[in-house]
Amino acid sequence: ARTFRMGFSVLPPKPTNESALANLSAWTTRADAAIMHNSVPYQALLAGTSATTYVNTVDLPLANIYKGKGFPITITVDVTNGLDRAAEDPALVALGRSITEPAIQQLYRQYVTAVVSIIRPDYLGLAAETNLIRAQAPAAVYSAMVQMTNPAAAERNRSCFFPTQGTNKFF
Repeated sequence: ARTFRMGFSVLPPKPTNESALANLSAWTTRADAAIMHNSVPYQALLAGTSATTYVNTVDLPLANIYKGKGFPITITVDVTNGLDRAAEDPALVALGRSITEPAIQQLYRQYVTAVVSIIRPDYLGLAAETNLIRAQAPAAVYSAMVQMTNPAAAERNRSCFFPTQGTNKFF
């Protein structure tokens, strides 16, 4: 028996539903947990879609598949560029926006609140690869990441619980 959990994500080798389902079938026989590495849907949120609507429509169906298989879920929210930690999210850059803006930070917090209240993950990462962001991104981007995640962590500690563990699990 392992002393650790082995978790996987449904991210497929090809961007097709068939590939995603095949990937899911392949790893669920070997896994003890599921991972969701979610970029903040900045473009949808800026276009007026509520975080609640987005999570219910896009994120919850996959979470329900994982839960249906009995997997604890870890969600990590990605606030910057998942492929280039020196850069901001490409959707924000394309819109001429930045996580340094208070309005964008508020959208992030709304998204995190929706993820926690709707999906209720077993574990929550409020930002991905923070050491790389600190080392590679401009100081203003790292500072903005800290500025947006610290209040989200404080809010989670005040207002939510994860029933499986009975305590908050953040990393």
